[in-house]
Amino acid sequence: MGWLYTKIFENSLFFFDYWSFIHLWSGLVIFMLLAAFKFKRKWLWLFSLLFLYELLEIAFLFFAFNIFKPETFKDQVTDIIIGLIGGWISYQLISIKSGKTFLAMISQKFQIILSSFTFAFIWVGSYQYRYNISYFNTPGLNLWAFFLWLLGGYYIIELYLFIKKRVENKTNQLIFLWLTYIISLLILEFIGYYCLHIAEISFSYDNSLIFGLIHGSFWLHVYYLISPFLIIAFYEILIWISASAQVQAKQTAKLPYKIL
Repeated sequence: MGWLYTKIFENSLFFFDYWSFIHLWSGLVIFMLLAAFKFKRKWLWLFSLLFLYELLEIAFLFFAFNIFKPETFKDQVTDIIIGLIGGWISYQLISIKSGKTFLAMISQKFQIILSSFTFAFIWVGSYQYRYNISYFNTPGLNLWAFFLWLLGGYYIIELYLFIKKRVENKTNQLIFLWLTYIISLLILEFIGYYCLHIAEISFSYDNSLIFGLIHGSFWLHVYYLISPFLIIAFYEILIWISASAQVQAKQTAKLPYKIL
């Protein structure tokens, strides 16, 4: 978890590190869940949960569990504000009417990006990629690997939606998706490793998955093999929660402010 404390920006009022993205994501998802499960006073609930989280951080520090690093009052206020911004984004998404409008299309694209971002952020940050070309290495979160996984996750979902419209059987959908993904991955790995000489060096060069490609640890190999299923599962859950939240908002009242 140490990489989450990498500083991104700081001034006399605000402090941003990679934890800020966790708080933004949490606020967005929590508000959507509150709306989907018919909670009243959603903003009060959201603020209370974000505030409670900050209190738990202080409690862990007090009891010396060493799970979190010490934060200043400025950091904690920023965390709550960012979480509320995430809630506001979620509120805007819920307020968009479904259909073929431009806003509905933006909402769908945002959910695809959010799903891809979630796994790219967690996986790349946790694995701590390091390349033989120093230019590609950035502190905390390897932005080169993050960009590739963000883009890859986006097209995995787009490919899934394309296949879903044309193949009825769920199992066949996932088989076609995985085969297309793994072939594309091997082609990109071949270009990167043998043509551009870009290598991930966190672990032994000799530890490849197949055909002398995809070098890394056992867990990297596992994630590369199952990542499409994880991303698609999260996307489907997110879509279900979002749709449920919109249904509950419509049932409550016609006016958007009623979902508050």
